[in-house]
Amino acid sequence: MLDQLNEATERAGGRWVKLNRKEHGVIEGELLDFETRPKTFEGKPVLSSKTGQQREDWVLTFRVDEAQREGTDDDGLRKMSLNESAQRALTTAIKESKVKAEAGGRIMAAVTEDPATDREQATYKFKYEPPAPKLTADADAIFAGGGGEEPF
Repeated sequence: MLDQLNEATERAGGRWVKLNRKEHGVIEGELLDFETRPKTFEGKPVLSSKTGQQREDWVLTFRVDEAQREGTDDDGLRKMSLNESAQRALTTAIKESKVKAEAGGRIMAAVTEDPATDREQATYKFKYEPPAPKLTADADAIFAGGGGEEPF
């Protein structure tokens, strides 16, 4: 029952990542969570010019590797807001991986083309890799048989 609390605690905090120009480089890490939220600007809803409906931001929570952390107090937790262009790139990457996205998978993201103006969106490229399979061998079966040989 406390699993949800523990999971929320795991995702709480973190630093926001800015990725909307090539100069921001490549961002990579272990995917922890995904959420949607209504898009706002200065406290007001941002509406789609095509549908008139409020637009949606996607927020990814992930953990970067130790090599990408900034100091000893950095836990590696990052959050990144994805606009529509980034959303399309992420869904394309997941489809290309031919697996469903899940916590523990790895994402990599970069801008491939800067936006022409401040009002336009960059072009993004994402890569998604599923989590590595866990070894679930039966220890008794591994060590059974005697033979004196090391199992690995």
